[in-house]
Amino acid sequence: MQGTTTKAEPPLMIYIMGRGHNGSTVLDGVLGNAMDIESVGELVSGLSRYPDELVATGETMADSAYWRNVVSCYAAKSGCVPAESFAWLARYTHPRHFLTWLRADRRHPAVVKALAINAHLSSAIAEVAGKPLVLDSSKEYSRGLFLCKFYPHSKIIHLIRSPIATVHSYQKRPTFKFLRRSFKMDSRTLPLAICTVLCSWSVGCLLGLVIKYLYPNRVLTMRYEDLCVQPRQELEKLGAFLGVDLSALAARIEQKQPLEIGHNIGGNKMRFQQQFTFTPDHDKPLRLAYRLLALLVNGPFLLLHRYSPFNP
Repeated sequence: MQGTTTKAEPPLMIYIMGRGHNGSTVLDGVLGNAMDIESVGELVSGLSRYPDELVATGETMADSAYWRNVVSCYAAKSGCVPAESFAWLARYTHPRHFLTWLRADRRHPAVVKALAINAHLSSAIAEVAGKPLVLDSSKEYSRGLFLCKFYPHSKIIHLIRSPIATVHSYQKRPTFKFLRRSFKMDSRTLPLAICTVLCSWSVGCLLGLVIKYLYPNRVLTMRYEDLCVQPRQELEKLGAFLGVDLSALAARIEQKQPLEIGHNIGGNKMRFQQQFTFTPDHDKPLRLAYRLLALLVNGPFLLLHRYSPFNP
C-alpha cells in the first residue's frame, strides 16, 4: 500500500502536454534555465526505466548523485519502494487511462495512490534541487487530465506543433512510436506512419480541447512555431501564466547565449548535450500528397490553431 506521511504543501508542478516531436525537449531545456524552475525531462517515461535510465549527464540514474538523492528523499517521504511506485505511475499514465481519470473521483483508489506518488515525488525533486517549481515534459494527455482534475498544484502547457513539421521530424528517425510501441520507418511503412502521425495529431488536439474546456484556467496552449519566431513574447505570456519572471531567460535567448541542460531523463538525445543554443531549424517541405492528406485529416484543427498545410 502507499505509505502515508505528514501533509506538506507540494511545489508547483509544470507539465508539458502534447504529441510526440512537438518541441517539448527544447521547451523543457529552455525553461530549465529559469532560476525557479527545475526541469527533469520526461519524468514518467524516464522513471519507468529506473535505475538504468541514462541521465543527461551520461550517468545512469543509479550512478547519478542527483537522482540517488531524489529517490532516497522520495522513499523517506512516501515509505514506499521507489521502483514499484515509478512502474505503477508509468502504467497509469498510459493513454488508455484517459477515461479512467475522466470518470474517477477523488475517492478512487488509483487517484489516492497517484496523488500521493506525485506529491512526494515533486516534493523530493524540489527539495534536492532547491527550487519551488518542477517541470515534467512527459506529454501524455492522460497525465495532463489527472493533474488538472486532481492535483491543484499544477499548471499545464499544451504545446502544439504543425502536423507537417511533426511528420518531417518523424521522417528524420529510423522508427516511430505509437501508444508506446516502436515501429520501423522505411519506404514500405512510411505512408502508414504518416497517416498514423496525422491522425494522432488530431486526436491530441481534441483531447487538449477537452481538458482546456474542463479546466480553462489551468491550461495554456502554445504553438512551438510562435516560440521560435517570437521567444520573448511567448516566454512573457508563459511567465504570467506560471507566476514566474522569465525576462532574464528571454534576454539570454535573444543574445544567443548557451543554455545548460541539467539532470534530465527521458526525451530525445538532445538532452545529452552539455549546452545548447536556441536556434530552431527549418523543416523541408513534404510531398504535396501528404500535405493534402493533412488538410483532409487535420482540417478543422489546422484552422483552429492557425496552420496551413501549404505553409506550416
